[in-house]
Amino acid sequence: MQCARCEKEIAPESLKGQEVIVIRKEPITIDVEYYKCPECGEEFLTPSSAKDPFRMAYEKYRDK
Repeated sequence: MQCARCEKEIAPESLKGQEVIVIRKEPITIDVEYYKCPECGEEFLTPSSAKDPFRMAYEKYRDK
């Protein structure tokens, strides 16, 4: 895989964390899996990531 920021060939590091997305003025916290370039530190999602974070936040908001 090539990093979009530094353009080097990398084996990205898989990380898990939380992200806060605001939907209709309400902060929604979701768990996300993302990747980090070991060369430049850029954090990114890939198209093959399990789910879109915005979709996950909206589903959590809707289930309230």
